[in-house]
Amino acid sequence: MPIPERISVITRRRSIQQMKRQRADMFRATLSYLKRIPGDMDLNPLLSSAKKEFETFEDVLTKTKKHLQQVDTDLETLVGVRTRAINKQLMSVGEDSTAQIGTEE
Repeated sequence: MPIPERISVITRRRSIQQMKRQRADMFRATLSYLKRIPGDMDLNPLLSSAKKEFETFEDVLTKTKKHLQQVDTDLETLVGVRTRAINKQLMSVGEDSTAQIGTEE
């Protein structure tokens, strides 16, 4: 399995900030829409439905953030393990080359 590319912290923060901005934009759009509804209409069902959707969206964002943090931790661990393994292999290649050069003379 190839090593996945490391996701930078800045990129993750930007994507989470973008999702938060989208949430705020959706809320503003909802309020804008509600201002155009006639005054005699009962808005409570609509508002409670919108509130529930925003809470669900927030839960999804929170879970996504936690998942990204876990992925970052896993990548850090994987990078450390693979780096040590590669360095170990390279050290043995360097030692083998030195030993061969010393015996050829």
